[in-house]
Amino acid sequence: MLRIFVRVLGFSILLLSACTATYPPPAPLRLSEALYQSTDDSQMAIAMDSGGGKHIVRVECKIDTGSSCRVIYEVTHTGEQGIYKVYTPASDYTFRNPDVAVTDSGLAIVIWQNCPASDSATRLCSTWFVRSNDLNSLAVLDLGTHSLSAPIIASRGEIIYAVHEVTIGAAGSALRYCKVSDAPYTCYWVSNHPAPDDGVRRMNAAAAVSGSGSLHIAWLEGVGSSKTAYSNDNYGAINADMAKMKNLGYAPFFPPAVAIETDDTYYYIAMATNENTSDHLTMYYCIPSNCNIGGIREVDLQVAKQWYLFSSPSITAGPNWALVGFSAVNTDHPTQSDIYWYTYKAGEATPSVSRPYPTTLQDYSHDCDPVVALIEGWMSVGWHICGFPPSRDDIYLYDSVNGGRIIHAANNFAGRGGFDMAANGDLVAGIWNETGTEGHISTWLAFNSHMVWLPMVIR
Repeated sequence: MLRIFVRVLGFSILLLSACTATYPPPAPLRLSEALYQSTDDSQMAIAMDSGGGKHIVRVECKIDTGSSCRVIYEVTHTGEQGIYKVYTPASDYTFRNPDVAVTDSGLAIVIWQNCPASDSATRLCSTWFVRSNDLNSLAVLDLGTHSLSAPIIASRGEIIYAVHEVTIGAAGSALRYCKVSDAPYTCYWVSNHPAPDDGVRRMNAAAAVSGSGSLHIAWLEGVGSSKTAYSNDNYGAINADMAKMKNLGYAPFFPPAVAIETDDTYYYIAMATNENTSDHLTMYYCIPSNCNIGGIREVDLQVAKQWYLFSSPSITAGPNWALVGFSAVNTDHPTQSDIYWYTYKAGEATPSVSRPYPTTLQDYSHDCDPVVALIEGWMSVGWHICGFPPSRDDIYLYDSVNGGRIIHAANNFAGRGGFDMAANGDLVAGIWNETGTEGHISTWLAFNSHMVWLPMVIR
């Protein structure tokens, strides 16, 4: 009997070793051409489909001019190259600010801005998009409008929406949304859009899609350091201007972060404010069908600790709670930031924060760019080490099973601004930009078992 057990155990181990994936270490994605390189900021995005395919979109610009930037969309699967498509702008134009989302069935939508190369910050940009099932058919989104900032895209199930800030007159702007997962790609107003131009911007949109297909957006309105925050949605009228608008207050807000529970019970908005003495972080929650039914909880950031947040929080949601991560300095570590996170379930008491993986860095190096995700239900957060902008250093990941570790050690702050991470519930992948030994900036990819716990099968 013992001999049989040993043989069965040995066979089981062989089966597990055959199924457990050995993935390559993080590596740079190939540049489209020798005269081009990736950017030193965060002009890249990643989404993951249900089968583990990584949909990556990024910008590469001419090395000598930093302009004539092109968009590269590619799909990799366990390190194997799938789609690789390069989109080049017309003469005197440049592409910037791409984003990507994917449906459960694998349809990906890629969006970006097309701008005059002479002044990419002009009010004459347009938003373009392309579908992964028709890669040669570029289209202008929302004809007759000009986009003012980075467009965003959000998906759930088989629904994908795009949201962009469009110009109004000489100084103002407003927000519009477009359902891009199926024709006719009609666009509608998110925000108020006064005429004549009132010179006020409506911007910094964050978006989430509910299980019923409704779009929920938090955004800011204003011209100074303090702005009014709003939340809008199209629940019950997905092909119409958004009529439901909830005022979340007036403060020196960071851009919002939003998520909807996977069981669709609650919609969460994480709002941070940049205060003089100590920054604040507040959770708003409501039911997707009626944002007047919900509540507010301020996160327990003790004023005496003089919290200073580096950027907006990152948020994701599980079946009945939300996970929020952020980077901050306080009196416990005044010369370097750490990553903090907390979970919150609608209606519960004030959430308390914790440091999942305190790092020991040199003074004025910081944990930054955090992105939270759920992997098989376990909480995870990935982040960069920041130096003087746009310099970045090592890539870290912490998860609730394996703890914290360095995913990639950069060469003496060779990393560049930005980090993005995507998960499909089972697998996870991250991308960032980094300068190589030859001096060119490339986009790097790390995926799957380097960032999650075992056992795992190759996908």
